[in-house]
Amino acid sequence: MDWITMSVEIVGLIILVIWTFIPIQEFKAIFARLRSQHRESE
Repeated sequence: MDWITMSVEIVGLIILVIWTFIPIQEFKAIFARLRSQHRESE
């Protein structure tokens, strides 16, 4: 495997990891905010 193919695959894997990691962090933040608002309303 030449270095061009290897670098393309590595960049693709990095993008895939970022695309799965960032939304998880966002959903955790949104969920925490909703729970705190729900707790305040009671």
